[in-house]
Parts: sequence; C-alpha cells; structure tokens
Amino acid sequence: RNRAKEAATPPTACPNVSEPSRTMPTTIRSSARAEVTISRIRLPRVSNLTDVDALAAEPGVDVRVTVDPALVTNADLVVLPGSRSTVADLAWLCSQGLDRALLDRAARGAAVLGICGGYQMLGSTIRDEIESGRGLSQGLSLLPVSVAFGSEKKLGRPCGMWRDHRVQ
Repeated sequence: RNRAKEAATPPTACPNVSEPSRTMPTTIRSSARAEVTISRIRLPRVSNLTDVDALAAEPGVDVRVTVDPALVTNADLVVLPGSRSTVADLAWLCSQGLDRALLDRAARGAAVLGICGGYQMLGSTIRDEIESGRGLSQGLSLLPVSVAFGSEKKLGRPCGMWRDHRVQ
C-alpha cells in the first residue's frame, strides 16, 4: 500500500472509495484484482456523495473519484453524482472537458449513470429560474428529458423508452 497517498486522502465511509481534496485532481485507490472500474466525477458542489459506497464495497470493484477526462472515458461505468448547484456544476464540467468524455462514452454505448443533479445534466435542457437564475441552459442531451426547476420539489419516477428498453 502507498501510505503517503492514503495519508493525503481524507477518510471516507468505504475503504475502496477515495475522495480527493480540492487540490488533488485525481486520487485512485485500486487493487490488482479489479474486474470493474467505476469513475465518479468530482463536482465542485457534489451531493449524494456516498451513493457509490455500496459499489466500492463489492469485491473486484474499484471506484475512482476523478476530474480526469481520460479516467472518465476508460472506466467501465461513470457516475455523474448529484449537485447542490446543477447548472453551475454543469458549466464547470464542460470547462474541464468532461462533457466531451461523457459524450464519447455515450457514442460508444458505454454506461453513464446520473444521480439526481447528474441525471438532470444528462437531459436536453435545464430551465432554472430558481437555483441559479440562469434561465434556460443546454444539458448534455444524452437523455430525451427536459428539466424545469420549480419553487417546490416534486419527486417522481420517470418512465419511458431508452434504446428499445422500457424504463420505469
């Protein structure tokens, strides 16, 4: 084990997940037996931080918390987590070239999982007069959904079709 790398990494709930500080662009904790690699994008205003802990607890699964487009492109699965400021984090994501990495994955049919704000970013448009006040913003257009922020949150379960599969 590389104790210096681990010492520089803040502790997390699950030992296979490493959460870099703001000054560390990428931290990877991996094992030689990893069968599946998952990259969770480190957004500046991330929420739903522990949603990948259960995946990291699985044998043979390594979770990377990263801002490196190459690690996003090459992972078996990418998780785009929630955000406390969806439109601002989407703009940041694009400024880092991570949008191109996600679009490349989608073009190859590689898996991208959006959670909460991450799911909203995968849609076509985000109308936000509430959180950011920016009005209409372009999403990544990987899902045929449009998001509109309202003054009250509405929780729902989306349904429809994706690649000839029913989504419920």
